[in-house]
Amino acid sequence: MTAVNATRAAGEQRANRPRPAEQRHGSHRKGEHVRLLIDTLKRLFRARGLTYRDIAAGMSVSEVTVKRWFSSQNMTLRTVEDLCDLADITLADLMELATRDSDTRLKRLSMEQEQALAESTLLTFIFALLLNGWSAEELRRECEIEEALLVRYLVRLDRLRLIDLLPGNIVRLLTKRDIEWRRDGPVRRMFSLYVRQYLDDMDFNDPDALWVADSVRLSKDALVRLQAMFTDFQRNVRALADADRSQQGGDKSWYSVLAAACPLTFKFEGLVEHERVRQA
Repeated sequence: MTAVNATRAAGEQRANRPRPAEQRHGSHRKGEHVRLLIDTLKRLFRARGLTYRDIAAGMSVSEVTVKRWFSSQNMTLRTVEDLCDLADITLADLMELATRDSDTRLKRLSMEQEQALAESTLLTFIFALLLNGWSAEELRRECEIEEALLVRYLVRLDRLRLIDLLPGNIVRLLTKRDIEWRRDGPVRRMFSLYVRQYLDDMDFNDPDALWVADSVRLSKDALVRLQAMFTDFQRNVRALADADRSQQGGDKSWYSVLAAACPLTFKFEGLVEHERVRQA
């Protein structure tokens, strides 16, 4: 056996040896991190309406190559950075988004925590923006909230154990980003009142208002799928807003975005009779 072949054989033997448990686990964790980054990139591209073809054109590669990147989840750091540039987001922001969507923190609040939020619209608003990744400085600057008032509300959230308020007004969330609000809880009741008022005040003829509506018949199984579609839609909207936040300047406005499906009860006979009366 030549020296080259002997070296190659030894290398193959080393590669085939069972790896220590901690090494295997480390490799698994690395794979999970890569998957999270790629899944987050996919959501960002969907939010921006970019297809595989658009990404391929932007990266000067074939569409097949792009599909292989996302399906095999095997990318170099340089490729990930180039994709971040295409998505208008920094690698640091991408990592933060991926971490936020994969955390294992509190997903459901206590009744006392929900009640405290429901009693203060401003407290709920501040908490909602913190859930969306805003910093205390962004809240003060973009919402024009006086620092003393903002700190007072941050302290309240800290006492409710919804956040950790660290020196320098640094906030660490103690909950997941997507909280499961109680079905008949205080926050949902407050939100129901807000939505009704919002719909009453909404000008559907405003040139900047976007809306779609439909009436459909759905099975219970279809409703489960619709809920999953709503969840995906919410993530895409947040990804779009996150990408927009990373861009300084520009003309930006606040929008309320609502996706809802409620049971509709009416009789076609009544509609037909109404139409007959109207035309009489």
